[in-house]
Formats: sequence, structure tokens, C-alpha cells
Amino acid sequence: MPTVLSRTICSLYDSVVDILHHKNNWKIILGSGLVALLVIKYRQPIFKHNPEFGDVFPNAGGLPIVGIIPFIVLSGKTTFQYCTYLSKRRRKKSFFISFARLPFFIINGYDDIKETLVKSSTAAAGRPGPETSLYLVNPEAKGILNRDYSQEFVSQRQACLQILRNFGFGKRSSEDRIQEEALALTNKLLEYDKPLNPTSIIQNSVANVICNMVFGSRYEYNNSIFDKLISNLNFMASFQYHKCIALYLPFMAKYSTYLQTNIKCQTEIIEFIQSEIDKNQEYLRNEEEQENFIYSYLKLMKEKSDDSSFSTEQLKFVVFDFFFGGTETTATAISWALIYLANRPELQRRLQEEIDRVIGDGVVSLHNKNETLLLDAFIQETLRISTPVPMTVLHKAIADLSVNGLHLPKGALVRISCYLQIN
Repeated sequence: MPTVLSRTICSLYDSVVDILHHKNNWKIILGSGLVALLVIKYRQPIFKHNPEFGDVFPNAGGLPIVGIIPFIVLSGKTTFQYCTYLSKRRRKKSFFISFARLPFFIINGYDDIKETLVKSSTAAAGRPGPETSLYLVNPEAKGILNRDYSQEFVSQRQACLQILRNFGFGKRSSEDRIQEEALALTNKLLEYDKPLNPTSIIQNSVANVICNMVFGSRYEYNNSIFDKLISNLNFMASFQYHKCIALYLPFMAKYSTYLQTNIKCQTEIIEFIQSEIDKNQEYLRNEEEQENFIYSYLKLMKEKSDDSSFSTEQLKFVVFDFFFGGTETTATAISWALIYLANRPELQRRLQEEIDRVIGDGVVSLHNKNETLLLDAFIQETLRISTPVPMTVLHKAIADLSVNGLHLPKGALVRISCYLQIN
């Protein structure tokens, strides 16, 4: 693929996306973009149907080469919103779509999800590889989220969970860090005497809980290094996958400004994590005991020197997964809770009355859960209506499998719709 052609196509596609949202001459622009894309002659791979595993998945439609990407752009929806729209049209049944040359199988419904994730858990436990540009920063798929199911994955997952449990993860002993940050968040919000958008403050607070666990310390909200970390996480969280065709055509990745910005954000976060790993390696050499995840992992890595799955590179991407997987989801859930309360002042009053009656001037703790039934119900309902993770991370079938009479072929990319299952 000539360099000039790749750059031209990427620039044209970026322009198409921008113009489709703001102007009416979308037909001409879309037509030009599709003609340019056809020059690539990049065919969508066709899976061979194996009748032993069931019937062919129903196809939700799409165009050659670009798949459903133009339809998502024209709809003005995000990828998740458009897939939800298609799912509702198909009565929440599972179906097949394509993003550019990549086939996606959207799994809906309790029975289909159970069949895929429980009964065929190993067969559907793969992760996409170099067929997407998500691996440009992490080509060896280190970490946990993007790692294929294997013995190394099991070993790393068990090690990480054990370290987290030692820090009280999932237990009441981990509350101190959260309570400390909750107090800092409350004090920060009290500094404002006028309406504000608290999103960034909430994100800082959530990220600080992770920093405290991973690095052993928190950052002040006005810290420039911390602000840069949050800014990069925000861009990654807001990244619209359907607006970046280079994500699905990796050979075009270096010509997409949008994708390169995302890669730059990831790289800066990884460099920040590496600097913290370097500090803890020095502590370990000097036998200066530290209470944080990085130090504990390095110590375990030293003990398991014969296990090749342990490395500083692996640690770096495990910590990256913590930030990427934990910050935006938790911050979004808290933000939605505030929105619902702002629109329901009578519910605010009832919740405050319950807190005053049960907790008084004390600090909210997990042991209050069974006594604050209204508060617990409000939190659970918020998580249901505004699902923090509406769709799972991308899976890949590492073997042919059957999903309630439908053939899910080996190599297929799979996404599970969590939102529709509980709404």
C-alpha cells in the first residue's frame, strides 16, 4: 500500500466523519470516501461455516469493506448505542456485524451469554491480536485485559488477585484508603459556592484510590503530573472506535491523527507507570519495604525468577489495566448517581435522613450496608440503569463453538451486551 494513498484515505475518512456531523452534503462525501476505500481492495475475511456447530449467525447488514461504520456515523450514535439499537430491532437476539474487514458477533440474552461465557468459557476466552491497532502500544499483549487465555494468563491473574487480597481488596480492611479519598473529594466539592461540573474532580478522586493502592501514595488534585494522567485517561475513555477506520486496518494506523493521539496518551501513561516501577526497584534493591502493589509484584517476581510470565513489562501493563479499567467505570457510576439525585431532591432528603439516623456523624462503612437499605437500593439501581460497562472487552473465539444452535466460528471477535441483559 503506497504511503501517499494510505495517508490520503485516512485524511479523507477523518474529514468524512467530521462533515457528516455538521453539514448536509454527506452523500457526496460518503460516496467519495467509499470509492477511495475500495481502492484498497481489502476484503473482509469470510469464515467457513461448519454445520456441526449450528446455523449461520443472522447478519445485521453493512457495506463491503467498511461494514456498518458509515451507518454508525450517520446515526450520530456511539458504537455501543448503535449496537443496542440493532439489538432492540432484533428483539435482543444475537447477531453478526462487521467493522471494516473485521467480523463482530454481538451476543445478547441470558441463554446466549451463558452459553458463550460459561459453557464455552475457554473457547471464547481469546483476545484480538494484530488484526486491530489496539496492539500497537502493547504488541505482546501483556497485562490481563488483552491477554489470551493460557497458563501464563492463569498464573498472572492468580498472582495479581493474591497481592490485591493482601491489601484487603474486596474486604473491609481496604476501606481506609477509600474513606480517606472520599473525605478529600467532599472537602474539594465544598470549596465551590456555585454550580459546577464535578466530573473531573470525581475522576481525580477515583484515580487517587488506584494510585494509593498501586503506588502507595495519593496526589493532590492540582498536581501537574496527575492532571496529565487524568487527561490522557479521559481521551482514551472518550475514544470513538467507529470514527477511526485505521483501528480496523492496522497498516493505515500511522496515518490517522486521531489514532496516533490515542497511542500518544497510552504511551505517556505507560512512561509514568515505568517511572514508578523504577522507584520501587530501587526500594527493593535497598530492602526498603513498601506497601503498594508494584513493590509486592516485584518482590514476588524475584521469588519466582524461574517463571517467565513475571516481568517488569508485564507489571507495567497490569498497572495500566488497573487505571484504564477502573477509573472511568467507577467515576461514571458516581457521576450518574449525582445526576439522578440532582433530578430527585425528594430522594436526596430521604437518603440524608437514613444516613443521619443510622450513621450520624460517623464515617460510612460497609458494615452499615444492611442498615441503610434505601441507600443500598439506590446504588444498585444506579448501576443497573447506567451500566458502567455496557459491553464487555473484546473476546476472540479460539475454537469453533455453538451458541444455542448458532455457529460461532474460530477467530471470530465477540462482544457481550451487558446493558441489555439487565435493562
